[in-house]
Amino acid sequence: MIVNRTFKAHSALLTRMADTLGVDLVAALSHGTVEPREMTGHVYRCLSCSSPDTCRTFINAHTDTGAKSAPCYCRNKQTLERMARQ
Repeated sequence: MIVNRTFKAHSALLTRMADTLGVDLVAALSHGTVEPREMTGHVYRCLSCSSPDTCRTFINAHTDTGAKSAPCYCRNKQTLERMARQ
């Protein structure tokens, strides 16, 4: 099913962006810092992005070094940066 595949792709993109910013979403879920329903909302926000290819390019460019902030077009920028500061 295409919708499920698209959801999974954006879920992976969100996880990779979080990793790039030094945020461990799996740990946040297991520690209760992020609720599953909230995580689903983050994925849906990512789904509304019009720049997933640009996002992949950003992530790939920062694989080794990480990044201090998400790109301005990231729909989860504020949330991920807040989590990175915690």
